[in-house]
Amino acid sequence: MADSVPSRPALTVPLPTARLVLRAVQPDDDPMLTRIWTDPDVRRYMGGPLSSEVVRHRNGDFVGKPGKYCVTLRATLEPIGLLGIGRDHRSGHLEVSYGLLPEHWRRGYAQEAILALLAWAFERLPDADVIVANTRADNAPSRQLLQAIGAECVESFGEGDESVMYAMARRQFLTPP
Repeated sequence: MADSVPSRPALTVPLPTARLVLRAVQPDDDPMLTRIWTDPDVRRYMGGPLSSEVVRHRNGDFVGKPGKYCVTLRATLEPIGLLGIGRDHRSGHLEVSYGLLPEHWRRGYAQEAILALLAWAFERLPDADVIVANTRADNAPSRQLLQAIGAECVESFGEGDESVMYAMARRQFLTPP
């Protein structure tokens, strides 16, 4: 990883996929953000729902910030989740994070959104050779998602190895010229 890779890459225009649009988080996304932070199913592997004070702070911290993106349905532009990309403090690589509202799980949206964000990041950041994702070791759906996009489990960490790091390499997402 080179020092020239920004710590929070900025998606400056919406990024469409077949069924989704990734865009900057807007103030109108507050209800979706609040649900992401407070839904017990979404927060099951992340310490549970957050307090209202933390939710207010976090919602404000996401609006218009580089590296924080809203996932919307392309047909309706309904916000259904979040994607993030920023520096992983443990490895120094960029890390992708994700969360969708439960009613949109198991439809392939997370995979579609993450693949689009990875392709975008690898295309625009030539010094980023690897992007990582961290999840809990017991979060089988998240691990299956990462494996489905071709990520490789490269490390276990935390007390009792309760967390795992997956890596996605540039060569997996870009074809040579």
